[in-house]
Amino acid sequence: MKTWKILFWNLRRLGLGTDDERKSAIKTVVSKTGADYSFFCELTSAASYPTPFLSKGMNPHQLCYGCVDSKGASVDLKHGQPLATPEFEAANFKGGGNFAKLANRGLGMLALGGGATIYVIHAPAANSAAMKVMSYLACWADSTHGPANPYFLILGDFNIEPDSLETTRADIDMTSHIVSPSEPTYIGHNADKFYDYVLTDRHTNPNTSCDRLRKSPRLHGSDHYPIYVEWTVP
Repeated sequence: MKTWKILFWNLRRLGLGTDDERKSAIKTVVSKTGADYSFFCELTSAASYPTPFLSKGMNPHQLCYGCVDSKGASVDLKHGQPLATPEFEAANFKGGGNFAKLANRGLGMLALGGGATIYVIHAPAANSAAMKVMSYLACWADSTHGPANPYFLILGDFNIEPDSLETTRADIDMTSHIVSPSEPTYIGHNADKFYDYVLTDRHTNPNTSCDRLRKSPRLHGSDHYPIYVEWTVP
């Protein structure tokens, strides 16, 4: 068995012009977790740390993903290519079954070996759009990951709370895939929200934990808390 230690954090437009104090504070949080891999979203395309991953073409104005390993070195992500499944189509969501049209950002992917794959997504901000995108990804991953590569972890800023995602009309039991922290992760204007959490395959779900880490909104400059995940793969 292997337990992967994973961090995810929405860094709220971290870019080339971000001041050094904020960059240093973020690196300190990341290094202290001891995570095997740390994933980020909302990097600008001009960010210097980590190397931005452009998930939708070469548009320099898009918000990007990033990933670093336990030594702080940037890790190259790949483009995930999700396709519509009968389970997703059963919901009859408006907008069709083309993922690129439903999601304003693409899907980042990191294959770990041993049949394990991590995906990172920053879902659309609107609740209804986020419902479609996250239902799409859950159905696709559940259908695609067979005996040769059965283990998957989807993490990110889902922009929809777990209780709401569980009500999806798609033909999938989300309760067997969701793992969320016990404290909200997004600092809202009126109320804090549980927006950052993970979806897993059914095999690893019971042995997956997800916790919110403490941080200073003023110092770190983000309206999201980082999450720390321990994912045990057989």
